[in-house]
Amino acid sequence: MTEFEPLIGAATVGLTHLIGKIIEDNGHGLLNGSATLPGKDWEFDQAAQVYVQRYADRYGALKMARSQRAQARLLDKSYTPVYLLDHAKFEQAESGESIQQQLDERVQRGFEFHDRERQLGIQFANEQPYLMVLGEPHMGKSTFLSKIGIEALQRIANFDVLDASPNGLHRPKSTYTHACIPVMPDMRQLSRHGSTLKDLIIQEFEGCGFSKPWEFVELCLKKGKLLLLLDGIDAISPGALHRAIADIEDLVDCYSNNRFIVSCRTAAYTFGGFKQFQVMAIAAFNDEQIKYFLHQWFRQSQDLESGTAKRFWQQLNNPRHTSTKELAQTPLLLTFLCGIYETLQDFPLKRHSLCATALAILLQPWQTNKRQTYVSNHQTFDLELELELLAEIAYASFVSDQIFFAKQSVLERIEHFQAANENAPNLSAGSILHEIEVMQGILVKRAKQVYSFSHLTLQEYLTAKYIVDNQKVDQLVRDRLTDHRWREVFLFVAGLMPGQHGADDLLLAMEEQARIWLTQTKLRSLFLWADVAIQKVPGDAKNPAKRTMVLTLALALALALGHPNAQRHGHASRFVFECAQALARTLDQTGSLNHALDCDLDLVCARARALASVRNLDHARDHLLSVSMAMSLTHDLIHAFQKLGVISTAQIEALMRQLESLNESPAKEQNSLGNHPKQALQIWLEPMQLSPDLLYLSDSENDAFSRYLYTAELIICCKQSAVRVSPQVWKGIESRLLAVPNDKLS
Repeated sequence: MTEFEPLIGAATVGLTHLIGKIIEDNGHGLLNGSATLPGKDWEFDQAAQVYVQRYADRYGALKMARSQRAQARLLDKSYTPVYLLDHAKFEQAESGESIQQQLDERVQRGFEFHDRERQLGIQFANEQPYLMVLGEPHMGKSTFLSKIGIEALQRIANFDVLDASPNGLHRPKSTYTHACIPVMPDMRQLSRHGSTLKDLIIQEFEGCGFSKPWEFVELCLKKGKLLLLLDGIDAISPGALHRAIADIEDLVDCYSNNRFIVSCRTAAYTFGGFKQFQVMAIAAFNDEQIKYFLHQWFRQSQDLESGTAKRFWQQLNNPRHTSTKELAQTPLLLTFLCGIYETLQDFPLKRHSLCATALAILLQPWQTNKRQTYVSNHQTFDLELELELLAEIAYASFVSDQIFFAKQSVLERIEHFQAANENAPNLSAGSILHEIEVMQGILVKRAKQVYSFSHLTLQEYLTAKYIVDNQKVDQLVRDRLTDHRWREVFLFVAGLMPGQHGADDLLLAMEEQARIWLTQTKLRSLFLWADVAIQKVPGDAKNPAKRTMVLTLALALALALGHPNAQRHGHASRFVFECAQALARTLDQTGSLNHALDCDLDLVCARARALASVRNLDHARDHLLSVSMAMSLTHDLIHAFQKLGVISTAQIEALMRQLESLNESPAKEQNSLGNHPKQALQIWLEPMQLSPDLLYLSDSENDAFSRYLYTAELIICCKQSAVRVSPQVWKGIESRLLAVPNDKLS
């Protein structure tokens, strides 16, 4: 017995009962003079069973791309509920600048701006008798319609195939509430001359053995008992589209009591829509949907035992995988990521290969499923040529700080690409853009005449490809090294650097640029102090990791106990501290830092940040709280310094006596937190042989320090992302990280 057989059996009984009621009320002529009704007549029962079985076979399973498991999964076992958005909202934005401002204000990488207006798709299908569903390619339009059809069969059967799933998840409470027969004809057949939509509906029943199918369909339509799922009207050839639209509108006018759901790719929705239809768009997956998908996917016993879905989700939210999580917003690419994770139990650090494969999936749509009936421009404008074009568009817009750009600028870029390439096919810019937009969804319309890449990650990857292909790496380092917006581009460039030397030139250029920021006398002195301090640090950790530890602990002290005169530099000092902590975490992730020490460092940093926040309030009522936090920080610092060996046991004992003495001073001297932190900092730094003046940095010194620390961390991440790095080159770079150059200190 297959897992769908209970539904098929129950739906068959329910369908024969529904058909019998329809015929009994109004259609005895269909019985050929017999008094027998469906449910008591073998031919009707058999036809109903074939119909349900056929729908389940066609639409009850999802074909999965690049999965290591079975090539198909039951829809109910894989489906994630989708959300719909009011499509009219997309047309209200005035310009690309206004949309980009929304993106910047929300500090997010995704392009979804209407989270609060989301509504579950099945709820909307219940409420709206005439629904037009738009979406980009691979966003799950066909799956949504198929699922509504399965839900309609379950409604007829009054049967829930997911009553209790093995991992404790249940189908959402929202179910389809209308007792209608789902019909999902192949819309591509309307491209054939003479075929009407009603003909296709009749064929669905005729092929299952219904007697008098024309009369049966007419009766069902008149009684309003059909749910017409018209998937992919963009698959209809342009010459037949106008006739098909008129066909649909005629059916709605003549048989208004039936329910209609039509789907179309957003880019192909240029005909103005249908009268009476509510137009909605499928939203990208949010966190809730991604997690639901993972639990549905990893539901085998071994996955449940090992918590595969939970581990996948945790790793997806690791800052290292920011771009990977962005791809997971698209159902097709999330399916691809699940297949990768099944094999590796992790995501590859070489993010460029992951993104290249994702891009290849989008560039080569599932033609076996769609089988377009009209000739595609891609027969002449091949994928390799398209990749070059997309890279040019991505680079030009990214350099101009444009995530969103006008349609006219895209057309001009395509025209320029065509004119500059003798081998480019003679196609109009408009037709090429239409093909890219409609067929693949890599470039998508965000508002009227405003476009962007479907994922910022794709734009970053293609920008990196253009930089590597056109030898612009030196320019990238010179102009964009500390521009955080270009971080992912650097990581992609590192992975794409070709040849025997791989990313060597990139890493050396980054290091050379970083050392420009070590010309500040105070910074050089601070780095020299770190070099001396690490001589006492035990263990086999490499020098950059040891330098990072002692510098970050010193910065934590400065942040929590900074001199009041340094408060005006507080924001800059905090940013330096954050950069140092980010570097420590990256070193820990790469195995260069003792993990236990890194955990201690994280705790110290959290305490220091909290104490600094309380001190900035500077209210008497916060005094006891700040003293309590200071004691907690002291305990954590002592624990960390003991592990590091920067301060001896005897020095720690003396330090504790001085701090206790300071805390026992009269309360009237502590009403203002002015002198207390300064004295505490002096007590801490004396055994460390570190002058407090080295930690009180000016704005320019803070800026140079943060830039250097950020670049050092990025160099390490680029090394991890690269395919090839020469051992000699990396050994040299590593030895020089966070160290003063071998020239005289000025």
